[in-house]
Formats: sequence, C-alpha cells, structure tokens
Amino acid sequence: MGGGPGRFEFNTDGTRFRVFAHSVRLGFADEVVHVNAVPGSIGAGPRTATIEVIDALDKPSYCSDATGRVKKRPRPPYPADGPRTTRPAKPEGGHFAHIRPGRRAFSASMAFAVIHITLEVWQHFLQRPVRWHFARTAGPVLQVHPRVGTRNAWSGDGYLEFGFPDWDFTMSDPFAENLEVIAHETGHLIMKAVIGTRPDDERSLQHRAHEEAAADLVALVVALHFESVIAHVLRETNGYLYADGVLSRIGEWGTGRDDAARHAFNDATIASLRAEPATLNKHKLSAPFTGAVYDLLVEIFVDHLAAGGAITRGLADDCHHEPGRTVADLSVPFARAMRGRQAEFAEALRQARDDVASLLAGAWRRSTADGLVYGKVVTHMLAADAELGLGRAELIRAMFAARGVAPVPAADGAS
Repeated sequence: MGGGPGRFEFNTDGTRFRVFAHSVRLGFADEVVHVNAVPGSIGAGPRTATIEVIDALDKPSYCSDATGRVKKRPRPPYPADGPRTTRPAKPEGGHFAHIRPGRRAFSASMAFAVIHITLEVWQHFLQRPVRWHFARTAGPVLQVHPRVGTRNAWSGDGYLEFGFPDWDFTMSDPFAENLEVIAHETGHLIMKAVIGTRPDDERSLQHRAHEEAAADLVALVVALHFESVIAHVLRETNGYLYADGVLSRIGEWGTGRDDAARHAFNDATIASLRAEPATLNKHKLSAPFTGAVYDLLVEIFVDHLAAGGAITRGLADDCHHEPGRTVADLSVPFARAMRGRQAEFAEALRQARDDVASLLAGAWRRSTADGLVYGKVVTHMLAADAELGLGRAELIRAMFAARGVAPVPAADGAS
C-alpha cells in the first residue's frame, strides 16, 4: 500500500457517549463510544465551538416533506429565545455515557456523538479537516435539532434536523437515534465541504445523485467501524455479502424490506433508470453508484479472504454480481469456510472497508462541483488507486462499467 491513511482508531481517552450502532429493532443494544475530545470540553446540549444540539420543542421542520425544499420561514439559525427543552443533555464528570435510551436527552447526545464520529472517520480517510461550507453565510456553528416535526431527516446550510418515520413526536424511533441516518445527513455536509456546492439550478441531476450516493457510503463506512456491526454482518451472512441484510440496507429503522432508505446491493444501471424517465430522481439515480461501490467492497473482501487462505481462490472468483443476473447462492460454502475463522473474516471486512474508504476519499479530494458526473469521480478513484498502490483499477472499471458508467478521460475530467 502507498501513502494511505491507515486504519482509523477511536481515541479511548476521549469523551464517552452511548449510541446505537444499528437499529434496535434488529437486536442492537446501546454501546459506549469515544469521541475525540478532552473530557470536560463538551458543554451541555451537547455543544462545542462548531456543533450545537438544540432540542427545540414542537419545532416544525425548516424543510417541506411535500417538496423537499427549504420553506421561506422559519430560517436558521434557531432564535436564542426559541422554545427548547429545559433538560438538555448535560455531562457528568466530563462524559455523556450516563444518558441512556428512553430519555429525551439520549436523542440529542447520540446525534452529537455520531456527527462527531462521522467527521472523525472521514477526516482520517480524507487526510484533511472538514470545515463547514456555510461558515461565512450561516455562521460557524452547525445547529442540530434532534426531534422535529417531519417524516424525514434534513441537512442544510447551518443545520441538521431529524424527524420520525411517521411524523409523530411520541414515536420511539426518532431518526436522531439511527446512526446511518445521522451519518448520511452529515455526509451531505462533508461532500459540500470537500467537493463544493453550487446553486440548485446549476447542479445536474447526476451531481445531486452522487451526493446522495456519497452520503449513503459515508454512513456505510462509519457503521463498519463498530465491531458490533461487523459481528452482526458475519453472523447474519456467514460472510456471503450478496444478500439483503444489515450491510446492504442503508438507513434501516425496522425489519421490513421497505423500512430502509436505500439498498446498496441492487441491480440499478444508468440504462435501466433512463428507461423510466418519468420516475427518475436523485435518490433513484444514486443507486448505480452506490451499487457499484458495494460490489467493489464485496470483491475486495473476498480477495482479502482468498489472499489469507480463509477461502479458496475459486470460491472468491465465483462470488460475483452483475446487475440483472441472479447471483449464485454461495451461502453454504461460505458458512463452511467461516467456521473457526470468524476473526479472519472480520479482519478481511475491515481491510475491505479501509480500502474502499481510501479510494472514495481519494476520489472526492480530487473532485470539484464544476460539472460533476459519475465518470469524473471514477477517473479520480482510479487516480487514488494508483496513488495508494492498491491495484484495484481493473475491478473499479469493471464494477462501474456494469452499471453503465465509464471513466471520463483525464483531459476532460478536471472535476
């Protein structure tokens, strides 16, 4: 490997919080995570110099569920005298781990922790700080509202908002307690900080779709930094990842197939989506990019397994997905191979996670908001692969070609 960032590690001397690494509906329990901040440096809310959680009371969303656009009023920042809880999340002994699920303050503390962790993970892979793109226009502080009247979650200039699946303030499933939803919305801000942004009427549909795909992939990588998620994935799949499960279901809040925002393991291609132009939108168009990266993750995972002798090279070669073709059911040979080798499978998944995150970060560092299309991002991913010395260029080309995406020639791909 070349000059890559190496493996991200949580700072165990940091401030402790409790979070759900994945959906409580799937049996996940809350667990302690360390935020990279000196204990005692995070104030009530929680709040730092760049992130402030404001648990507003009965607050309508800044955005419209019907149109997906920002309403004319109210606009952020939230007024200092705006109604808010009188019992914000407060530290004890410099930490927030005493705040457990079932308390309103848990939504606030978990939202803060996951935003912070998402920034930590991706600043590590990007090898650069992430600075809010809105600092000059909306101020230097990101305001976070963990319980808002909306069926969605939203990111915008100066704010993140989290609602509920059924727009009910009494619901027990707030999106502020869903790690992938929080990381996804933070991912939008990371993309705007790293790649840049343009007015809506100057951004192509593919530009906006890429941001949705990128936000989903930001969330997937963050989730895979929790050992509880890796253990669940392997227990659920026996290492055969071409399945509908925790790893492929993004933003999951329930147990039904429709209780997920999107599916990373999918058959979407550019051609199949263009065949139905009346229904095409940024979320649907994000699927080919997300799907190609998911397939790349699986291909790299099985390659690491084969290289380490955990599976045969033949089984690795058979583990392949092409959009529109039914994948072979290899669950039995994978289960047989994983028996007694769980630690090797887990390490191969960590290696694949790190490789894919490094490739994406390298591509995004090279990209700009000027004329952004998928082909340009793939070109930059290939450049990142060459820089890192991962030797994945052939795989990258193949995974995206299967989705109808080809690299834009370097001379035309300045962004």
